[in-house]
Amino acid sequence: FARQGRPLGICGAIAAQTKGKVYIESYSEPAVVEAINGVRGLLPYTMRLIPIQDMTTVMTVVPKKKPVKKNEWVRMTRGHYKGDLALVVAVRESGLKCVVQCVPRLHPSAG
Repeated sequence: FARQGRPLGICGAIAAQTKGKVYIESYSEPAVVEAINGVRGLLPYTMRLIPIQDMTTVMTVVPKKKPVKKNEWVRMTRGHYKGDLALVVAVRESGLKCVVQCVPRLHPSAG
């Protein structure tokens, strides 16, 4: 549509965490029908309007963090040791803090 000089009429599209669903944001329903026309796997008869209050829950991202355990290898994500490997020596305060032992870096210039 953009190459033809016609605006698409949609604000955005996202494939959410729910398998098999695509959310298309637009101010008019005919614009969505025109945008998905001819796209494989998207059927216009399965389209339905989502209330605005439900749309904000679609866009929330839930981080996938698994708790660390003693004797696991981890990768440091912040500070001076960012990117380095470390061994979890102890876990404290219900898994929120842990004591790690960092693997020393080997610099190719040293030696």
